[in-house]
Amino acid sequence: MIEITARGNFKIGIITMQRKGGDGGRDTAKMLQFKINPAEIFEN
Repeated sequence: MIEITARGNFKIGIITMQRKGGDGGRDTAKMLQFKINPAEIFEN
C-alpha cells in the first residue's frame, strides 16, 4: 500500500519517506529520510 500524506510525504506500508529539508539549504537538505513508527510494527 502506497499513499501520499497531507504533507506530501510517501507512506509505503509502515515506512514514511520524506525529503529532509532544513539544513540551511545545504545539499543534505535534498536527501530522503525514511521513518518508521515503532507502534505500527506490531498488529493490535
